[in-house]
Amino acid sequence: MRRRLPRPPPSGSGTVNLTLTRSSSSQIPTSAESAFVKVYSATTDVVQPVAIPTPGNTSTYSLTVPAGSGYSVEVVAFHELHDAIRVALAGAEIHNLTIVPGNNAVSLAVKPWTYTLTGPDTIQSGAPATYTLTVTGGPTDLFTTRVEMHTNLGVASPDNHFDIVGDGVTASATFPVPPIATDSTLYFVFSYFIDDARFHTTSLSFAADMPYGPLPPFQRPVKAAPASIQITFDKAKQH
Repeated sequence: MRRRLPRPPPSGSGTVNLTLTRSSSSQIPTSAESAFVKVYSATTDVVQPVAIPTPGNTSTYSLTVPAGSGYSVEVVAFHELHDAIRVALAGAEIHNLTIVPGNNAVSLAVKPWTYTLTGPDTIQSGAPATYTLTVTGGPTDLFTTRVEMHTNLGVASPDNHFDIVGDGVTASATFPVPPIATDSTLYFVFSYFIDDARFHTTSLSFAADMPYGPLPPFQRPVKAAPASIQITFDKAKQH
């Protein structure tokens, strides 16, 4: 009986052709002007910075990698503020691709991350309030465990920010709301930091704000501390 030898893996190089189409109704915020495109496998890791087309236009980018299986493609769209501070606005990923010699068309739907928020609908001032953000859509393996919280108690208060630890999908923050004399509103945003090294870059800050403008931040009404009256009874005998 003749033994059948295993098939050799594909040889040569393959070109990944990625077409970025930004329709007039695209969910990607208009402020996103750039993206990182990452094509990787167990042995290959290629990242290409690209410009995102304006609404109603299309751009095509090509990356050449060795032919083979087990490839993934990841895209993160962002807005660069200043001084290497980037805000991630949308992302997409696809896995288990086989790249053959020649051209390989890849299609991804790049969208903002979706998430849910759990916690009290109303906050009683003077007591801590805890909220949990859970990412329900979009790539999460690019997140680190660092999450920065931005909060304002009332529209005129300064930005108060502090770090918490997340697991890439879920993060919980507790806000120590002080007693206040009149009702107010707590505004807050979760900022999940992205691993710069994953995209072969460095920055002062690279994070996905949830939510991000033009959406308002999360808002929860804060009730004033209840008034109290203290009555003291003097037990001393009157003469």
